[in-house]
Amino acid sequence: MVVLLDAGNTNVKLAYVTDDDEIKRLTLADFYQSITSVDKLIYGSVNDSSELKEILTACIDNNITVKKVEVTPSFNNLICGYNVVANLGVDRWLATIGARLTYSENILIIVDAGTAITLDICINQEHKGGWIAPGLMLMQQSIIDKAPGVFTNESINSEIFGTDTPSALFHGSLYALVAMIEKGVELAKKLANEDECSLSIILTGGDAAILNSHLSLNSDVNHDLVFLGLQQFI
Repeated sequence: MVVLLDAGNTNVKLAYVTDDDEIKRLTLADFYQSITSVDKLIYGSVNDSSELKEILTACIDNNITVKKVEVTPSFNNLICGYNVVANLGVDRWLATIGARLTYSENILIIVDAGTAITLDICINQEHKGGWIAPGLMLMQQSIIDKAPGVFTNESINSEIFGTDTPSALFHGSLYALVAMIEKGVELAKKLANEDECSLSIILTGGDAAILNSHLSLNSDVNHDLVFLGLQQFI
């Protein structure tokens, strides 16, 4: 069995590849329970956490082949847009690879909405770079930490314009991220410099669903982008 591992800023996520080349999620408990059936582990990491180190040690102890994926100037025909490729988070690179293999549109807007939110632009076979901003929770927390009068709680109402502080903070942060994505689409179209071009917005990460429900543009939620990228390195 081949296991894929995505070590993000906050969580370690696992999946395995079936005999039909499908990607299925795997819990950490199931990984350890079935470790004797694992032949190979392929991983990308932006955070060498203690949890990741324990997994890698278990792999070594069980003679499992381990492969770490790094960002390279190109993969197949896909070109990395960073001048110093090592500075691009491998999760962003893997998500771009996964998206480019899955979606046929000329322009891809790849949004990973986790602890931080990243937006990457891929035009045809070239990654053009992107943006990094605080994620939905981190954006709220950063304001709370710096503004003593601002607070949040569990009671967030559905009003677009909040009539209490927690709701105003939540929706202000949410629509800041929505605006970021929609502005990214606008600028990507200009960058493509094509009269007619097809475009897809692909969302992944923990806040993908809520962003998808508030965008005024059509978008797709795909939580397997990084795993699809990792799968190419088997």
